[in-house]
Amino acid sequence: PAGLTDTVESGRADTEALIRAWRGRGRLGYAVTPRFAVTSSDAQLAMAGEVLAAHPDVLLQTHMSENTAEIARVAELFPGARDYLDVYDRFGLVGPRSVFAHCVHCDAGVMGRIAKAGASIAFCPSSNLLLGSGLFSLKRACASGVNTALGTDVGGGGSFSQLHMM
Repeated sequence: PAGLTDTVESGRADTEALIRAWRGRGRLGYAVTPRFAVTSSDAQLAMAGEVLAAHPDVLLQTHMSENTAEIARVAELFPGARDYLDVYDRFGLVGPRSVFAHCVHCDAGVMGRIAKAGASIAFCPSSNLLLGSGLFSLKRACASGVNTALGTDVGGGGSFSQLHMM
């Protein structure tokens, strides 16, 4: 629907306005949040990288490798990328301020690259189980040196409560 669409220019203007309005107010920060690669064009991802570069205290949060169908679709949409992480890396979205949600299907090589970049993963077991995505390998992430966190995903889970997730 028209009310839910934007252009790269209006998306950037809205993002910059939100950063000005909310970043640094009390304990608030801001995260640039492209939904995930499947819903984003090259131009949108490039703009997200530009905004991230222009604001050194802003975070990036997006989804990655939640299920195999999504991974296959990313490969179709971004045929020049070596894998899902590379899609984000090509646009300057992989670094110490990056948080990738889910990462259920990341192999040791991808985990190693995430760790080397200083990026983090937030996983949500209830969402991944509800959707049938599989289980995130905390053991693999820790062995690779990846910063990890437990997250909630009300879109695919049932609660915002961290205690409930644990």
